[in-house]
Amino acid sequence: MLVQYFAIFVVAVLLVFALIDYKKAVLFWLTAKLLFNNQIAVKYTSPGIALVIAGDALLFLVYLWKRKKVENLCDTPFLLNPILGLYLFSFSISVFLSDIPISSQVVPFVKYFLSGFCMLFLAHKVLNDKEDVVFFMRVCAAVSVLIILLAISENILGTNVWLDFVYFNSPHDFSEKRMFYLPGVMNMRYGLIRAYSFFSFQVPFGIACVCLFWLVNMYYRKNMEINAETPNKTDSFYFVVCLMLAMGVLMSNTKQAYIGFVIVLFSIYPLRTFFNLKSLFLFAVIVCLVIVYAEEYLNNFYSLFDSDLAEEGGGSTVEGRHTQFEAAKLLFLRNPIFGNGIGSIAYYQSKGLFLDILGAEGSYLKILPERGLIGVVAYLSLYIYMYKKMRTHVGTKELFFYLMATFLMEFSGGEKDMSIWILPLIVISKYNSLFHETENSDYDKRKNINDFFVN
Repeated sequence: MLVQYFAIFVVAVLLVFALIDYKKAVLFWLTAKLLFNNQIAVKYTSPGIALVIAGDALLFLVYLWKRKKVENLCDTPFLLNPILGLYLFSFSISVFLSDIPISSQVVPFVKYFLSGFCMLFLAHKVLNDKEDVVFFMRVCAAVSVLIILLAISENILGTNVWLDFVYFNSPHDFSEKRMFYLPGVMNMRYGLIRAYSFFSFQVPFGIACVCLFWLVNMYYRKNMEINAETPNKTDSFYFVVCLMLAMGVLMSNTKQAYIGFVIVLFSIYPLRTFFNLKSLFLFAVIVCLVIVYAEEYLNNFYSLFDSDLAEEGGGSTVEGRHTQFEAAKLLFLRNPIFGNGIGSIAYYQSKGLFLDILGAEGSYLKILPERGLIGVVAYLSLYIYMYKKMRTHVGTKELFFYLMATFLMEFSGGEKDMSIWILPLIVISKYNSLFHETENSDYDKRKNINDFFVN
């Protein structure tokens, strides 16, 4: 139970931090919580309360209590208000019109909105000036370094010392699958390790690296533009962090992260960069080196169409995904408009039904059966809304390819915590708006950052 005591201690420290300096506590927690997976909990008996959920709930409750006393909060309406209303309608109607008990849906309902919309709301409130963004990015960089260093040590030692500690000092309910890591059983795929770092599974690790890579890279490039005449060492540090996060994508050894990373590169760099002779030559050299020295690496993609290779690497095939889809379709057809309820897949699987859906590794495999067509409309509306709302201050090309990357990663790997991929957009859009030049060529930082979110 040592991990539980540790979790309670972290919550206590976070509470003290929030009471002393609420804004910095939120800014710290927004990325620091990536260091704690769901196996680290303040309560393990049903319903379990993970440390991350406890921290999110604590900060939101403190905000409700102290919101009039905290200075320098953003006073504009929440960016996602229209989408929040649509999601609440989609989730609520699915809950009340489903056949499964409402009591089975309360916990996943609360967790989804607390870790998603509530934390993004707090991010919107506390990111109000340049100092806020700078502090957030420093924490983000430090957390990124810790994540990658642990993954590197995992590759060198052949074990994850942090997850070993978590595993041996916490109770386990394997039916809940809070963490897939097992000490002494390093997950390998075609001769290459699949690192967990601080995460419960490799896919969230890879996706987090992709989103953080985009965030840090966009921040670094903006700083290079601002400090073109007076470059500083801090900017160089962020470049190193970008390289480390790219290493993290490789160490996660997941197809979803690879696909997202390649598309994100199109978001960050000009398209002409990828199609000149130097880039094409470099790409050809890399392909040749992989074929000659690391041919097994290509099995990640061959395995999609070869069941024997997929079984060897612990991955899925197109045929396997088709089987999942057929099972999900049967559940979807029970209530195609409103869905079968939040958490209905896990509920029915606990009864021995629809087992072929497995972990619903694909956003469509989860949204269609649980929230129906209304849920699909809400999900797609979120992406469309984010594109229309943020392209002014993020950049049309940058935003388009980033949203494409996150959409495809979720489509192939399952719906993720929206704060992981939307938070970088909020940070970059606010930071860019701080340096939006007015007609008089002066920087009215506070006005710009707030006006953007009410237009």
